[in-house]
Amino acid sequence: MKEVYKDEGGITGRTHSGGVGDVALQDFGVHFDVHYAIGRLLENVTQDTSGVVTAHTRHTATATGVTWDDGDEYVLYLEATKNAVISSTEVCRMSGFAYPRDELGPDGIHPRHADRDRKVMDGERRRK
Repeated sequence: MKEVYKDEGGITGRTHSGGVGDVALQDFGVHFDVHYAIGRLLENVTQDTSGVVTAHTRHTATATGVTWDDGDEYVLYLEATKNAVISSTEVCRMSGFAYPRDELGPDGIHPRHADRDRKVMDGERRRK
């Protein structure tokens, strides 16, 4: 079984609190410097536009090609593209535990479990 975790936005459900036609998003409820916004995708949900953040202050963020009207809803993503894969896991065929895909061997078994006996692994799963 494979699980994929996609970037659905680090900040969602917030709105612009500035004027009409602003080039910088303004939200006094968010500290963009804390979120390291530069290089992340900023989407104006209301106007269906988006761009990568090129500058920010504590309460404003500017993204190329995006303007803002008072009340526009926005999403600030964790990555530079919408729905980017943040991480994925797959289940080890020997243990049944989930690991990042790059940690599993070509046979789908994590090296930690490769040399273990199947009976031992089944017993460990039952105890948890």
